[in-house]
Amino acid sequence: MKSILFSLPLLVFCLTGAASRAQSPFFGARLHRGFIIPHSKDIAGVSDSHPFGLEFNLQWLARPPRTGLSPGIAAKRGLLFQYFNFDRPEVLGEAFAVTPYVEPLIFPEKRVFGSFHLGLGLVYLNRVYDPQTNPSNLFFFFFISMLALAGAQAQVKINPHWHAALGFHYNHISNGGMKNPNKGINFPTFSAGATYSLRPMS
Repeated sequence: MKSILFSLPLLVFCLTGAASRAQSPFFGARLHRGFIIPHSKDIAGVSDSHPFGLEFNLQWLARPPRTGLSPGIAAKRGLLFQYFNFDRPEVLGEAFAVTPYVEPLIFPEKRVFGSFHLGLGLVYLNRVYDPQTNPSNLFFFFFISMLALAGAQAQVKINPHWHAALGFHYNHISNGGMKNPNKGINFPTFSAGATYSLRPMS
């Protein structure tokens, strides 16, 4: 419950801010592939895997206020819908996440531009620790946990509607120390994807 309460303010911030000052929505998809960081010797035996995933996102480009933002800087807000397979189905299983996020864009008026994003959301895990049936999974205890993520992307405009992107992301899943075992999982991923805008983006 603490994870849910902690995530709600960010969700409300993203959605209400986007609705109040949003332009035409963007729709995107990315493929992810990564690795697990063995940050504890207790989980080293199940960290040798390569998570992969699929992501869909819905974004709004926030209209900048009349004052306050420098030229060449804009921002998006949105929601990520993510699926991750941890490449060890019998121990780590799969994850299904919904994450609100913010994404500042760096020089978006150029054909090739950058962005970075921060998000905090909720994740459902279908394999968690159990002393009898799954004692090796010291990463997760709760089926519902918290996902924190950060990432950066290089984007290129293919035409006024389509952008292609390559990115690097750092993902962390944990229950915030509410119940042990809770080693948490840190899994960076690399991504490739595309974004489509309903209206031409100037």
